[in-house]
Amino acid sequence: MNKLAQNDQTKACSNLSCDERGTASIAQKTCINPCGGPKAQRFPVTGRLLQSLNHGLRGLRNAIGEQPLASPVYLYIVSTVKNEDGQFSQEGCAPNFQGDCITLCTCKHKDRASAPPEKCNVPDGNGPWRGIWVTGICSAKVSRPRALFYLMLVERTYKSHADAWTDLDAPDAKSAHRDKFGDIYEPSDPPGLDRWSEKSYKKSYEDSITCHVHGEAARIKDIEKTFYGHHPYLLVGDPRLSYLWSKPLIRLKENFDKELRSAHFHFYEHLEEFLNNCDGE
Repeated sequence: MNKLAQNDQTKACSNLSCDERGTASIAQKTCINPCGGPKAQRFPVTGRLLQSLNHGLRGLRNAIGEQPLASPVYLYIVSTVKNEDGQFSQEGCAPNFQGDCITLCTCKHKDRASAPPEKCNVPDGNGPWRGIWVTGICSAKVSRPRALFYLMLVERTYKSHADAWTDLDAPDAKSAHRDKFGDIYEPSDPPGLDRWSEKSYKKSYEDSITCHVHGEAARIKDIEKTFYGHHPYLLVGDPRLSYLWSKPLIRLKENFDKELRSAHFHFYEHLEEFLNNCDGE
């Protein structure tokens, strides 16, 4: 990928969506989804993700193309997605789909800390998870058969929130300091010395963390905790291959849904294999 194309994709996770999400001040560089604001993340109204919103199964296959269907997929249940009169409502911060790209940085810590199984691993000198599809489905309480909520092909991974914040060019729309649904913790200014210390990051909502959907214990877990001797990778989807649903349009086939008992996770060697077990127009 050339440098210009990479910069364009980085901007997709920048602060360009700040004005759409809350009050913005250029001088103070502040973007806040206040404590009394919406109880769920807002679905996109502009940008690339709007074009990738609510595909049917046939449209999804066409949008993805043939080659990416051969890549492996990691499947898990997004427990923070609720059903509001037939519409999805994401009341958590993971995945976060603000800033015109999808990120998974504050959930499934144990899974993100370890490499995918060998048969589902994509050889990459920059670490595991790149080139892997990640898909989140709603719980059985929200829809039965369960339905797709999001799908993204992991393009970039980071070892710390400081790394992600810097490389993504300070993505305000995803800042846990500025938004109660933010999933990237903003480094202190001046930056702290230890990128895996909670004290090196700005508190969510100025001097308080009480408004963020992740309280103090979860914040420390997001930033500091290791699993199997490793910090979890922060996963960023390729904006060109990221898809989102605001309502249940692609569901698991009934038999497949019944067999999928675990709420933990599943890997499949090919996305095609998984989509063959889904129904939708």
